[in-house]
Amino acid sequence: MKKFSLILLVVAVLAVSLLGVTAFASSGVSTNENLYIGEYVHQNLNNPDPNVVIVFGTASVEEADGVTERGIVIEKGADKWLFPAQSWDEETGNFGVAIIRSTVEKGDYVAKAFARVGGTFDEDEKRYVGGTIEEGDTVSLNFNAVLSQTEEAITVTETNPVDLKELINVVGGEKEEIVYTVSENADVEVEIENGVVSYVSGAGRVTITATHILSENSVTFSAMVYDEVYEITEKSQLANLTVDHAYSFVKLTTDLSVETADMAVTNVDNADYATVIGGKFYGFFDGQNHKITYDFTCAEKDMLFRGVFCQFSGELKNLVVDGFAVQKADYGYFFIQEVLGTDSLIENCYVNVRGQQNASSSGNWTSTFFMIGSSSGTVKDCMFNMAARIDAVSDFTKSMALQRYGTGVWENIVWICPDAASPWRGGMFSAMMQDDQLDNVVYYKSINAFIQGDGQSFDYGVKSETDNGDGTFTPVYGYVYTPITEPQTIGDAWTVDRTEFAEKIELNNTLVWKSNVVEVTDEADFIQKMNQATDTTILKLTQDLTFTTSHFTKETEENGSSTYKYDTYLIETFAGTLYGNGKTITYDVTPEGTEERTTDAKLKGFFDKLTTTAKLTGLKIVGTVALPYSFQTAFCEENYGVVENCYFDVKAIMYHWDGNSVNTIGLFGRNDGTIRNSVLVIDSRRSNQTAWQGMKMVHNGSASTSGRFENIALVQTAKRIGTRNNANNNGFIQGKQLSNVVYYSSLANLLSATGELVENTDNNGTFEYTAITTAQSLGSAWTIDSTGIKLNGNYVYEVVSE
Repeated sequence: MKKFSLILLVVAVLAVSLLGVTAFASSGVSTNENLYIGEYVHQNLNNPDPNVVIVFGTASVEEADGVTERGIVIEKGADKWLFPAQSWDEETGNFGVAIIRSTVEKGDYVAKAFARVGGTFDEDEKRYVGGTIEEGDTVSLNFNAVLSQTEEAITVTETNPVDLKELINVVGGEKEEIVYTVSENADVEVEIENGVVSYVSGAGRVTITATHILSENSVTFSAMVYDEVYEITEKSQLANLTVDHAYSFVKLTTDLSVETADMAVTNVDNADYATVIGGKFYGFFDGQNHKITYDFTCAEKDMLFRGVFCQFSGELKNLVVDGFAVQKADYGYFFIQEVLGTDSLIENCYVNVRGQQNASSSGNWTSTFFMIGSSSGTVKDCMFNMAARIDAVSDFTKSMALQRYGTGVWENIVWICPDAASPWRGGMFSAMMQDDQLDNVVYYKSINAFIQGDGQSFDYGVKSETDNGDGTFTPVYGYVYTPITEPQTIGDAWTVDRTEFAEKIELNNTLVWKSNVVEVTDEADFIQKMNQATDTTILKLTQDLTFTTSHFTKETEENGSSTYKYDTYLIETFAGTLYGNGKTITYDVTPEGTEERTTDAKLKGFFDKLTTTAKLTGLKIVGTVALPYSFQTAFCEENYGVVENCYFDVKAIMYHWDGNSVNTIGLFGRNDGTIRNSVLVIDSRRSNQTAWQGMKMVHNGSASTSGRFENIALVQTAKRIGTRNNANNNGFIQGKQLSNVVYYSSLANLLSATGELVENTDNNGTFEYTAITTAQSLGSAWTIDSTGIKLNGNYVYEVVSE
């Protein structure tokens, strides 16, 4: 017979749940006549009539005895987890749980639990009486060790070990009963002994999981591991940063400016590679919203630029970069050559860079500037504003990409690139950013387009289908651009003020970009500042301006014969923003050769080219031109930008001579940009005629032209929208290029809303006209009523009563 000395504690509990404590069922509970129930009973106030009673107690074990637990015989000397000791709150009846662990030895005390089903509660004796426990009865035993933590993120350095036990609370167990596991990171090694985490080597983040062995309940810590904090105060510290501080937490404490001579240079395969920071960086780099400015200019063929970081394997955040790079090479990197490791993170960075690659000098005519060479990590919440020129070509080229190749993740990215940016350049087999690696990556042609929310979501997906010839189609995958119209969200660190002409962008409340508003005072000032404007310049008119033929440039170009071609324009290339401010620009130009017709003179218009970053807004433009040759332009030869909220009143006289009966005049020569929310009052006639015929909106478009006309009031005496002339494939305007374009035969009809909606029916220059009787919407900048037309509150056309 077993001999026990018992102290029993009886608790009434719910059979299935105890405030989140897991319930476990057991059957075949052994009974013992020498054990009994009823030393003390506490009634659970939340359960006054339970049908299961769990009894807890201790028993002294004699030398020859074993102990039975949940139907299992535990031999003496066995190491066994036993069952819970329960506690409760007298007022609420809530239960806590503790688990006792013991090796069964002579004289030791172990936990013991028995249960019974049924019975009643004796109010006088304050205990349950009656009820039986039979073999096979189901008994619910509730036990679990619950962990909670006071911190989730910790920092471990050589001088700062962390005792995790101090950061963990345990209910139902002891802190010594916790085991610790560390996630794998090849760049980081730590040691954990008795819950104390100590630095061994490397830098980076690891996840430490603390698990209680009684319940497998766990908590996790994100550990930032590095050897030291290193502050950068001057540029000389950058080039050799990785020599002694590759595993450090680096903090940039001031703005720094770096030139070619300051950079680190590494020779690989007989080629020199220059970077602002050389070698491989493993640690943490916090720019603290400071700026690194670099200017890499190198005429040596074998000197290549690899960006701010050569190889990065860690975390980079809160850095502003303003860079310029010129090199004789077929490729280069603006920001980082390689981001290594899936744990690497680039976050909250603003990178504004420009470059030129003289690829022909290296024997290669194809050339690409990449923001990042390759990445297997995560790039998130960043803005990349990039542009490049190839060789001596003045146009922005299609030679810019976010990444050359890689398998990383890009999330919440603003990608600004002034031309048709591409994920890679022709012939390059890139594994860049496929499937689920892209999330909220949006491409914009200019920073102003980003401010306005006028971009294209960039993703990898189905871009077309291949006809299999049997009624089925096979999807063709590639990079897809989807237009967006809403401002993009790029993370909590960013603030974007979109107030017109007071626009600004802040990173962690630090200004990284603002609109540059420059006032224009007269005609000479206008010409100078327009030709010098960059993509961030905003020019604001302060008075009306008038230009004549003498202001225009006549450019002479040999065309391979004995004659010369004269191209006439006022502004050759404009890349910024021009704001009318309620003022008027008037121009009257007659190119040389109009009267004598002895030269092949061509008028390219007021502008030869508006680039992809250009924007004209709030302008009233009054123009009179005399054109000496067919296929002429009255305002802008090539538009790749945005023209919006403008009022045009432009007329052209076309001089025509023997042997040429074709005369084509366009307000725009070619439109690959967007003209929207504008009124176009345009007309033309030949010199030997008195009737106005109506110039085209665009005279040299094609079926592949990607431009748009949106919310346009077109006023002219004759309908010449954009049809082709004779056999010439000129003036194509596709259906997708027209949206809410309405033709009016006079300004009076515009005011009375008597017009015809213009739609392209066959994408080949054939148009339908549908009568409208309601006022056309041109946007909030316009007020059109019987008194005239107001643009931003100022009359651009006013009805004068006789």
